[in-house]
Amino acid sequence: MSRILVEVLGMSQQQWWIGIDLGCTEHVCCVVNAAGKVCRRVTFRHDPHGMAQLVRLVDDIAQNQPHTVAVALETSRGAVVDVLLDHGVPVYSINPKQLDRFRDRHTVAGAKDDRLDAYVLADSLRTDTHLFHPVEPLPEENYRLRELSRTLEALEHLRRQQSNRLWSLLNRYFPVLLRFCSGADEPWLWALLQRADTPHTAAALSEEDIRLILKPFRIRRVAPRDLRQAFTEPGILPRLVTVDACAHHVRLIVQQLILLQQQISACQADIKSLLQQPPPATDTDSPSDKQIVLSMVGIGWKTGATILGEAAHAIHDADYRTLRGQSGVAPVTRSSGKKSFTMMRRACDYRLRRALHHAAGVAVMHVTPWHNIYVRIRTKGGSHARALRQVADRMLFVLTTMLQNRTLFDIQRLNS
Repeated sequence: MSRILVEVLGMSQQQWWIGIDLGCTEHVCCVVNAAGKVCRRVTFRHDPHGMAQLVRLVDDIAQNQPHTVAVALETSRGAVVDVLLDHGVPVYSINPKQLDRFRDRHTVAGAKDDRLDAYVLADSLRTDTHLFHPVEPLPEENYRLRELSRTLEALEHLRRQQSNRLWSLLNRYFPVLLRFCSGADEPWLWALLQRADTPHTAAALSEEDIRLILKPFRIRRVAPRDLRQAFTEPGILPRLVTVDACAHHVRLIVQQLILLQQQISACQADIKSLLQQPPPATDTDSPSDKQIVLSMVGIGWKTGATILGEAAHAIHDADYRTLRGQSGVAPVTRSSGKKSFTMMRRACDYRLRRALHHAAGVAVMHVTPWHNIYVRIRTKGGSHARALRQVADRMLFVLTTMLQNRTLFDIQRLNS
């Protein structure tokens, strides 16, 4: 169901409004009618039986016409949202900050409980339906891209955390290794630590042993002779108990890092495979949204997956205004009396913002007009991040134009 159709149905045919305050094990549901009167209050569990109870409630009050019901929650995803969308019920996501303001309309004493929040959600949607956008299910491919890109981000974050812990431990008892791998985040170092995780065992390695360890990773900047020389340097080592305790911890972290690296590689392969899948056959030869997005300079497989996953509906609709707001490149204006100024938009999808930040950083090195925009803003005293936001804004304008015209990116046309 398109956004316009949902909004038309919501303004003309909705007769019941439901607010659901989500909990960990139980959810509180409140149903109000067109007059704002509470008709039902239900608490259902977060399990299949509870979801079935929610669906029966919707069918009961809507008389099997789900479009006459609208549901408000504080999230745009989750089991409850998926069940309602699959059942054809319009679902609206209300920001928790907005809910806090709406709560003040009903009580100024600061009272807060789950029953009140459920009622406030329902009544706010009843009076201000036109101010909220309905939640729309993502196409299957975009949904997979979104989850894979978020999974990859989480795995990379875990890898950074464990690499930092490994660096800290090596700095305590085996600092000589950090001369050759300052970040403790390279697979060859993990393989070396699997073979020799203490200064004593490392000193027993021959130059040929070290060469065989480095060979699968094609390491050229680190010579086996230099490693061998560093391992056998005379000096005073930490206490044996310190070395043994730290080495035991290092062995565990190295195993985790190797597993994380394998999972990251598998996730990257899944994303690339999904991006390389041919679009479904159509009557026209026009390129798909995926092909258009990936054709733009600066957008690679990683940033492209994030953009296609996080902004699927805006990309499909070629909605420049929504993309600007969702990615945070559109500034916020504050004007009161004689004062008026703009500031960076904080309320946005930070994953999309970061993806466009990196894409703009690459694009300014290849597209002359965008490089000129960057230089002009920096010359006027603007920060690096602000200049890249302006470039990203221009990139989004070009991208939405390409989506509307169904054309691929042509760098020669922009540089000419």
